[in-house]
Amino acid sequence: MYTYQIFTAYDKSNGFKIKTPRNSTFIFDKTNKKIRRLLWADNTAAWDKWRLSNQTIKNGTIYKDHPLIAKVRMVYYNLVNGDVEETFKDFIPNARIYDSNLTDKKYISLEEQKENVSKVLKNFEMVSIDEVGYPDYLDYEGNGGVALSWWEFTLKNRKSGEIKKLSVHSQMWFNKKGLIGREDVYYNPNLLQ
Repeated sequence: MYTYQIFTAYDKSNGFKIKTPRNSTFIFDKTNKKIRRLLWADNTAAWDKWRLSNQTIKNGTIYKDHPLIAKVRMVYYNLVNGDVEETFKDFIPNARIYDSNLTDKKYISLEEQKENVSKVLKNFEMVSIDEVGYPDYLDYEGNGGVALSWWEFTLKNRKSGEIKKLSVHSQMWFNKKGLIGREDVYYNPNLLQ
């Protein structure tokens, strides 16, 4: 008998979840009542990852200052000065923007993000963008990395004159050439109404 299943289990000591497709072959005795042998095949990479989950393994280096953090700061410097093209100059043309507020799709294109930022700049004056704490650049040992940063935007509504504070968390993913291929951004969109 042949079966195809999804094998799922949790390691009770560290919470690691193993989930892998499994093909099983059951070989029965002559009476077809007892299993004589069970053969299976599954994704050995899932088991290798589980074995590693019980170890302490370094996955790169964390920097609190780095040339790529300087690029992140330049993004916000150019944004506070209202220069949309300079804001996105270090993004690759097909960069993806993952906005935590998207509901109809997973991500937007760089061009769509430029349009969104231009709309915000039309409605709000950027009074200030201030770094909160310090950014971290996580260098994944030659495979690119990500800069995590936290910002407080002070915005002035161009019509009402109302001042608003907007907290923003950004994760900019850099490729090996030091260009941004992806940004994940988190903020409360209600403050931009």
